[in-house]
Amino acid sequence: MNLSRLSGVSLVATTLLMACLAHAQTDPGSGNFEERLDKLELELRNLRDENSALRQELGVTNVYVNPIGPVQELEIGGLIQAQADFGDKGDARWTSDNDRFYVRRARIKALGRFFEDFDFKIELDLAGALGEASGLRAQLTDGWINWNRCDFARVKAGQFFPAFGYEKRQDPASLQSIEFSLAGDRLLPERQLGAQWWGDALEKRVAWSFGVFNGMNANNSFNDNDNFMVVPRLEGTPWRGQLFGRDTRWSVGVSGLYSDDERFPLQSDLVPTGQTNLFAGQRYALGLDTQLRAGPFVLWAEYLASHHDPDQFDSYDAQGWYALVGYDITKKLQAIVKYETFDPDTDLSGNSTDTWTFGLSYAFKGNNLKVFLNYLLMDVPDEPDRQQKILARFQASF
Repeated sequence: MNLSRLSGVSLVATTLLMACLAHAQTDPGSGNFEERLDKLELELRNLRDENSALRQELGVTNVYVNPIGPVQELEIGGLIQAQADFGDKGDARWTSDNDRFYVRRARIKALGRFFEDFDFKIELDLAGALGEASGLRAQLTDGWINWNRCDFARVKAGQFFPAFGYEKRQDPASLQSIEFSLAGDRLLPERQLGAQWWGDALEKRVAWSFGVFNGMNANNSFNDNDNFMVVPRLEGTPWRGQLFGRDTRWSVGVSGLYSDDERFPLQSDLVPTGQTNLFAGQRYALGLDTQLRAGPFVLWAEYLASHHDPDQFDSYDAQGWYALVGYDITKKLQAIVKYETFDPDTDLSGNSTDTWTFGLSYAFKGNNLKVFLNYLLMDVPDEPDRQQKILARFQASF
């Protein structure tokens, strides 16, 4: 049995049914109306049962997804990024110099709109992180609800990225390079549980946000004290139009962060000698970023700085920045060059990490189906030679 047979049976069934109807309408000797109707209903049931049996034999099924709530729009999607790295260990984000294959991200998400003025997103990540890990398990990335009645006064609550900085908050499927910068990875906050007021005006030329969060990173439903992490941001588009006959857009942003902590877990390379990674004290951070897109040319740049004031130790500062230039060689092929630097303690010398990234990406179907190849050349503390690393990624976004 095959699909062509199923289609033929359905066509024959439809023809027979139409013939029966025509005969019932034109033959006065075929009995009264009720008898003819009963006969047609019996034939229709028999045809439906045969059609159902044929579909089961062929494995052809209909799948219906019906929301159980008052959802007006519902979108289901996901992201898979299969990755490999080769060469030296690299900077502090990698834990060994073993060549390997792994899944960088495997996410599934649902976005929707309901009750006219509300939208939501829930997303799970089924893979691990950049470092080596075992016993991977699903974790919540985004889970929020947003009231959007007024463009200038939206309210979002749940778990999401605070609006601090730029690069780390972007959709991973739309990144220019395979990995975030080291400074962004260390100084930009992870997703947090909290609430945010945000909005825009002047046809989205100006946007702002003000958020308060527990400040304990993703998937931690506790606060280490009665204080909240505060994150304001202001961004805008000073100019958009035509440059050398190309559509051009220039955007800038400034953001801040303040948190009073008792047991905040710091990354190991942000912990001064003699201290533990559970930070107690006050943290301040500043972020400046700009993006320029002019036809096939793209520029991203960002500066990040943080001040740590521990309760029991001397204060210290960390800072870093990156600049990325990309060019679309064709509509599908892009080349990028990126330089970045990160200094976890500006009072010390010889502890900064400097990285050059040279990359190519080819978009078979935009960001929905794309491959990347990046070569990283790194000056890493305590390593006498430059570290060299090759990253490759195959990406499907659906």
